[in-house]
Amino acid sequence: MTEMPRSKRAKAMDEGDRISSLPDELRRHVLSFLPARDTVRTSVLAPKWRHLWASARRLNVDAKGFSSQSSFVNDTVCLWICHALRSNVEELSVIDHDCNDISERVEYTEFFRLQHYPLTSSYLKKLHLCYVYISNRFLKTLFSGCPALEDLEMINCDIFYTDFTSATLKSLSIDYVHFPNPSIYDDLDYDIVINMLSLVSLHIGALLVGAALSLVDMQSLATASIYLDAFTYLMAAQFSVLFQT
Repeated sequence: MTEMPRSKRAKAMDEGDRISSLPDELRRHVLSFLPARDTVRTSVLAPKWRHLWASARRLNVDAKGFSSQSSFVNDTVCLWICHALRSNVEELSVIDHDCNDISERVEYTEFFRLQHYPLTSSYLKKLHLCYVYISNRFLKTLFSGCPALEDLEMINCDIFYTDFTSATLKSLSIDYVHFPNPSIYDDLDYDIVINMLSLVSLHIGALLVGAALSLVDMQSLATASIYLDAFTYLMAAQFSVLFQT
């Protein structure tokens, strides 16, 4: 192939990008035929394309490009959460389902997973989690990565072998949480440990599966409420649950 003379190449460049010179509405129409991934990639073509994809009439998302629906939702929502944290929000709510629907608290078994996306922010003060899977690793990263966090509320979350240790938290509320069943994990020997020097307010609602609860170094605690419904009481008696201080 014969190389184009330098003068012709320069002339071609001077003529500009013909596609970019098209009206925005026409370029949006073109984008509507592209797969979603390719549509977003056009943002790097030129300044005129940078935000055009966000106003496209439609996005062609192929589910085959994702391992599962839950994986797609998790990854997308986690990106939104990361954007919110980068915007220095002070209050954040992550709600995967209707936390006020009591009839579904036991039946609903899908939990949003954040463990691969640690929450880190120097500004976050209040965090509300509903139907979120919470691991020890997640909590450790949360408490170490959010030094300003003062208020943590968890409703109907899935909590596995957890240790709540924070020097800054002032209010902690745990309601309708799921803990691992001792009858399934025979070798599991664990306590739910709450070790918070600055904690002023503590609320523990119904625990859907019993676990030993240890309260450590709570000298700042001013108000506390621990609620046991009939189901929780029976589970506690069956598995010899103790509240320890």
